Amino acid sequence: MSSKTQSKAGANASVISKLLSPADATWKKDELMNVLFTLKIVVAIGFGCMCGLLPITGWPAFVGYIVTSMVFTLGFYQSYLQIDEEEFGGHGELLNEGQAMGLGAFALCWILLYTEVHSGFELKGF
Repeated sequence: MSSKTQSKAGANASVISKLLSPADATWKKDELMNVLFTLKIVVAIGFGCMCGLLPITGWPAFVGYIVTSMVFTLGFYQSYLQIDEEEFGGHGELLNEGQAMGLGAFALCWILLYTEVHSGFELKGF
């Protein structure tokens, strides 16, 4: 295994250990941003699947995703990680990390599941 691969594996293990014991963790900005990005994608896929399985259409789904994403992110870094957001650029930077990619993942999951479950249209090739 190359030293680059070993250092990436060590960094991933370090982030996981920080997530498991957040009280004594010291976060680097890029580590925290990667964790928040991943959280947004997971929330987006989950909320998109929920909206696709339930017959939710239109702007309420988008507003629901934005609010849910913001609440999960804010709760995660304030309550669980208990970090000082000013050290990492403030609430705006932390809340917006991964928002565009999350919105895309949400829309993709929502549209695919809604189409498959509710429209009677059969997706070919799946």
